[in-house]
Amino acid sequence: MRCCSGSSKNRPVPAADPSAAGGDAALLARFAPFAGAKRLALAVSGGADSLALLILACRWRAGLASGPDLFVLNVDHGLRPESAAESRFVGEVAGRYDLAFRSMRWDGPAPASGVEAAARGARYALLLDAAREAGATHLATAHHRDDQAETFLMRLARGSGVYGLAAMAGDVERDGIRLVRPLLDVPHDRLVAVVREAGLVPVEDPHNADPGFDRVRFRQRMPMLAAEGLDAATLAATARRLGRAAAALDAYVGRLFANAATADATGAVRLDAQAWRGEPEEVRLRALARIMRAVGGAAYVPRFDSIEGLDDRSSEG
Repeated sequence: MRCCSGSSKNRPVPAADPSAAGGDAALLARFAPFAGAKRLALAVSGGADSLALLILACRWRAGLASGPDLFVLNVDHGLRPESAAESRFVGEVAGRYDLAFRSMRWDGPAPASGVEAAARGARYALLLDAAREAGATHLATAHHRDDQAETFLMRLARGSGVYGLAAMAGDVERDGIRLVRPLLDVPHDRLVAVVREAGLVPVEDPHNADPGFDRVRFRQRMPMLAAEGLDAATLAATARRLGRAAAALDAYVGRLFANAATADATGAVRLDAQAWRGEPEEVRLRALARIMRAVGGAAYVPRFDSIEGLDDRSSEG
């Protein structure tokens, strides 16, 4: 990891006004759950959404007598020639808002395929490590309603079940850090307006228009879907409802483990066969996924098509 500093060219960075009226009360209220946090890290790439996150968080914190320390984290993937200058730009914006700043560079080799997933994994690993080292309790990202809708469609196309279609959670624990998305219900256009009102010119990543990426292709299809009633608000609302269903299933899985599971000294989990067979299939599948994730140490549960076969075998006889 290398810290970046310096100045960017041809990108205006006006003086910050934390009390500016560009962020209205409804937007600022989305940060209220973090008032008791020790330190809140903000993941900022320089695009419009993450700049809005920085601006709104700063205005929210300025209205509190006390609250969490804010600081800005940035990841330079090194995948484009402009990335270093963009990291410097984020540092300048953070400085104008009197926020501490750290940028990390991904030095790993660029993959020949799966760049999107590899970059995302590297970004989260670097951000979480940096947040932890800085003593943060929370890491905020700028995912918004349009991102949620696109994620829902991408997972639908892959045949995801309830958990996948719940898309992104607004608050989830990740390696001891609360990964939070306070803007998850906010439309992208509203965040763009916040940045415009602040007088900032955001970074434009050409990858966001490259149809070689799955997310871009789904984004390009959104207007057609919206014409049929499947707009971003509807899709995000559906993901939110499925999130409630997933939470309910998790509660049933928790009860199953509490009433029918034992673990030995080696960490092996044993489930009462009769209790196991008496559960609905979806509860059994989620329980298996949780066990396999714990055993394998993965960040995500395995694909459900692989778990379904295991459930068929475990339920026999």
